[in-house]
Formats: sequence, structure tokens, C-alpha cells
Amino acid sequence: MDVQETPALIPAQDEAQAHSTPAATGETNPTPRGRWYGVLLPWWQAAMAVMPIFLTTRFIFLLLTYFGSVLFTVNNYSYAVVPLSAVLRSWYHWDVINFEKIAIHDYSTADPTKAAFFPLYPWLERVVAALLHIHTDVFLSGMLISNLAFLGTLIVLYHFVEVEFDRNIAWRAAFYLAIFPTALFFFAAYNESLFLFFMLLSFYAMRHRSWWLAGLFGGLATYSPGVPFDQGGLARTAPPAGAETTLRPPCRAAYPASPGNLRLLPR
Repeated sequence: MDVQETPALIPAQDEAQAHSTPAATGETNPTPRGRWYGVLLPWWQAAMAVMPIFLTTRFIFLLLTYFGSVLFTVNNYSYAVVPLSAVLRSWYHWDVINFEKIAIHDYSTADPTKAAFFPLYPWLERVVAALLHIHTDVFLSGMLISNLAFLGTLIVLYHFVEVEFDRNIAWRAAFYLAIFPTALFFFAAYNESLFLFFMLLSFYAMRHRSWWLAGLFGGLATYSPGVPFDQGGLARTAPPAGAETTLRPPCRAAYPASPGNLRLLPR
């Protein structure tokens, strides 16, 4: 008598798992959110952490600018309405004028003083003004660039400090930077915000030893007074065992900008 073997019963749960494997479904990445999720998530969390600081300080600057314009430029008991463009024009002073002239007329030998200002910021003003169709008030595009760059600065600073310390210290660092008395320069159409944004990105890249990115961001961090890169300062800082103390070629390009003593590597 032949005995017919019956196939072993597979539990329903095991059968479902067998049919849901990456090979069966054709999926190459088992993680549903992708490999960039873990990279972008900390930056998104940093942006959400500093957004209240950024929006609150921008609103305070707008209020101070408005009341300053009303109190000092409008006659007493006047019913005249002060438009927002007129309020923001009270920031149209000093280097803002030079940046706007470069953005509109570019550099010329007729005014050699413009050579003191690097071209990245006024060129960005020109591009943003063309996109927003505000050719008559180019400095308004400069204010937009300055404030967006400051938002990026707060995000990079928060994430950088959070990695090195903790969230509490990171939040305080961003908060103190935003309320510091000289933070008004980050609201005006100056290039301080853009400089600090790229400078922090360069430091962050150096900290993670991404030397080409550090050189790229350092080259974009143009600021007339200069930036203190010092190879001697790096050499005097004890690096980890087996690490080199000399600047990589892309970072060395920023070295002659200004003498100084800046330590970037940990003890």
C-alpha cells in the first residue's frame, strides 16, 4: 500500500512573510522612507526648532521699523498711511546703496570704491529682483536674501551645536544670536547673513572632514573685512592619531584672506 505524503502546512503568518520579502515584491530598498530620510530629518527638526525664533524676531524688527517710521517721519496727528515699502526703505543706508548700485550697474572704473564689495551678494540681488519683477527696489530683494540666509544660518547653527552638545544648548545659541543687539544687520540688506551662513556650512563640513565642501562653502563666504583662516592655528591643535594637520587644497584657497588663529579640529 502506497503512502501518499501530504505537504507540510505553512502557517498563514509565515506564508505572508514569505510572499512579502524584497525579492518577491521586487523592492530593492526595504526602508519605505528612503535612505535620505535619516540625513534630512535632523535638518528638518532644526528648521522647526528655530522657526519660532526667526519669525518672532522678524516681526519685532518690522514693528520697530514701522513705529520708528511713524514717530520720526510722519507729522503728528496725521492720518497718512505709511506703506510697507516706505517703512522698509528706512533701511536704505550705507552699504545697501553700494550693493544696489553693483546689482544694477555692475562694476565700473568710474567708481573704484565698489571693488571693496564682493560680487556674490549683489548678483543674487539682481537675480531675485528679476524673478520678483522689483527692478525699481532692488534692495528689497537684498532684504529677502539677507533674511532667508539668516534663517539658514540659524538652522545650520542649531544642528551643528546639537551634534556637538545637546538640543538645549543649540536652542540657546540660536536664540542669543537672533536677539543680539547687532543682529539688526541680519535684517538689513547687508551680506553678513550670507557670509555667516556659508561660514557655518564650511565649519560643519570641516568638522565632518568633507574638505571639498568646506573649500566650496568657504570660498562663497565672501565678506570685505576677511575671514581668519590660519594654518598655524590648525597645526597647534592636536589632531586625532594619524590625521594630517595641513589644510586640504580646497580649504587652502581661503587661507590668504586674512591672518588669524582659528582652531577647527578637536583636541
